[in-house]
Amino acid sequence: MDLHERLLVQVSTRDVYEATTLAGHPGSGLVFTGLAAHDAVRMVRRRGYDGPLLADRRRYRD
Repeated sequence: MDLHERLLVQVSTRDVYEATTLAGHPGSGLVFTGLAAHDAVRMVRRRGYDGPLLADRRRYRD
């Protein structure tokens, strides 16, 4: 998937239910941040979100 000219919205996994509303516009995508990022990606895919997704588990954090 080409990410050129896309706006990726970074959200916490706590906001998984609101995230698809935030990124439900053409040219957008989601970056889930937190330990459950992979679970959030699976959840929004199951709910039909087909935009770009990135899971950032913040392993670089303290």
